[in-house]
Amino acid sequence: MTQTVAELHPELARLGRLASASLAEGDRKTLVFLPVDHPEVERFFGMLPGGAEALNEAYGEVWQYMGTALIESGPRAGRWEHQFRHRAHPWDGRRLYRAFLSSLMERELQAFPGM
Repeated sequence: MTQTVAELHPELARLGRLASASLAEGDRKTLVFLPVDHPEVERFFGMLPGGAEALNEAYGEVWQYMGTALIESGPRAGRWEHQFRHRAHPWDGRRLYRAFLSSLMERELQAFPGM
């Protein structure tokens, strides 16, 4: 049976519950936090090198969902990407970052907590 990221790493569940910074009416968020068990976040956890369970036993590090950010410049400006970090990947002990373009629309993303 396949486990969800939240089941494999319950300590990550709090990231999906971060409170929203207060915004003036009409302001646009540029960083939002989806629950780690959101289907889109789950899908990308499975695509990370080593998968969601890439545990570095020496340091207790796993992949972390860092949020979904608005790309503000360059050829992908206006698109959103899910950002992930591993502080000590078990393959080589190095810090890795990965980002995946979101298929969610901005109006959907604006409903999540963020800044």
